[in-house]
Amino acid sequence: MTLRIVAFAVASGIAAPALAQPTGASDSFALARSVQPQGPVTPAYLRLHHPLYLLDLCRQVKAGARDPQTVAPLVGGQPVLNALLARDLDTLFDTLTMPQDATAAGGASLWSRILTQDGAAQAPDPGPIDVRLSDVQPRAAASQSFRATALADGVLLAQVPDGSALQILSMKTLSGIVSKIDPAPGTVPAALVELATAFSTFGLGVPPAGSALFVAAETTRVQGPWSVPVQAGQDVEIEVGFPPTAPVPPAGASTTIQLSDGSGALWLQNVNVVAQPALPLDPLFVAVSASQKFFDVVEWTGPVCGTVAPAMLVPLTLSNPFPALGGKGTVTLASGPQGLSIAPVGFTFQPGGTVSLALQVFITFCSASDQREVAQPFSVKVSYQTVPLTASGSQTVTFHYTTHEDSQAWPTAAGKAGGVDCAQNVVLYASGAVLRSGDCANDNFYNANVLEDIFIGSWRPFPPHGDVYLLGFFNTQQHFFSIQQSLAQTNYIWLRNQPLTVVWTKY
Repeated sequence: MTLRIVAFAVASGIAAPALAQPTGASDSFALARSVQPQGPVTPAYLRLHHPLYLLDLCRQVKAGARDPQTVAPLVGGQPVLNALLARDLDTLFDTLTMPQDATAAGGASLWSRILTQDGAAQAPDPGPIDVRLSDVQPRAAASQSFRATALADGVLLAQVPDGSALQILSMKTLSGIVSKIDPAPGTVPAALVELATAFSTFGLGVPPAGSALFVAAETTRVQGPWSVPVQAGQDVEIEVGFPPTAPVPPAGASTTIQLSDGSGALWLQNVNVVAQPALPLDPLFVAVSASQKFFDVVEWTGPVCGTVAPAMLVPLTLSNPFPALGGKGTVTLASGPQGLSIAPVGFTFQPGGTVSLALQVFITFCSASDQREVAQPFSVKVSYQTVPLTASGSQTVTFHYTTHEDSQAWPTAAGKAGGVDCAQNVVLYASGAVLRSGDCANDNFYNANVLEDIFIGSWRPFPPHGDVYLLGFFNTQQHFFSIQQSLAQTNYIWLRNQPLTVVWTKY
């Protein structure tokens, strides 16, 4: 008896109806689905959907076959990698990939099981996070965003000491998928949207890096309690600063925010926040705000070293000069990694007026600005004066950006029939790497051998078939595989827009 399950994940916004063939003599079942294409992926996406791939990378590091500096950002930082390397990774890999009772892990995610040696150890200590707000003006609603990674399934709780002048202003969990459409319409200045849509295509045909990119949010909170649902390995973006109605203390402020799983029994992380006031106080003040302070840059594969390319568009809003005077000013790069540059921008302002700017930031390939999967800070200086010159002032605003390799992910392809439930995730990289990670569960009182095959369009990236699952009674099994294909590199632009088809055949 043969049972055939077919699932489609199509790079299209047109939904196709589900199709089912009658069961009976043929004992077959087909499921078709069309979904929007997903964008490039971040390390958090790999932790959520391809944890066995990251575990295997750690095994390669331990064997001396891979550079640890390239793997550390993927698993959540050097402290996490160090803790994982101290463990028996081969035994853990065998445990997580062998057929097992579907209820044995108690519902814990694979990345949670990897972090805890399948429940036998504590999650690694990730080390503290340092956040600094510099040149804070007394009339400014100063804030800074940072990203933290959850180390356990459940919730991420952020706690601020009572009486702290610095407060949490917002929290949002991130999907790990880089998107090009703002999740909150109207939060990006029109000038930024116009510039982003005006970009031309170059390189491999991929839109220029970072043109209004961000990691899509899943859950957003703008008021306490500061707790959000998370899965182990998921990134959470947290904004900390002074509430708009709270004055900045003359001597500045500092606090320590504690992140945890809620109980503190599974993991804890301290976030040290320091705010330094601008001294001396400028005689002219213009409120400077930014709707986005954390940027994601998607880079294509194979650029010539030394190439300077647009990386991101940074929105700035200038408003409410105090005293209510008009004037002019400039925005320049204040600090950043070697190879980062911006085109200086001039502006004029009116008494009580508002100015929206979009700063074009450039990176240089093979320089410090091109470091992949590592959040890097940079700052811009906003200088302004009255005309004629009777008063002047300046402010420094800090941002962060992370560059990611160009990639394409499809939504999870899943199918269930005859007591067999399978799912598959696939990521295609412009470098030619194809990564798949999936599982099959057999909810039957008999064995189930499942043959899996994967197609991107009409191309089969894992010949002659994807994999075979050998499952006993009520077993589930996790598999992953990666392969380097020259065809994927030379035809990346075409392949990224093709449907993903996964076929499971039980025999």
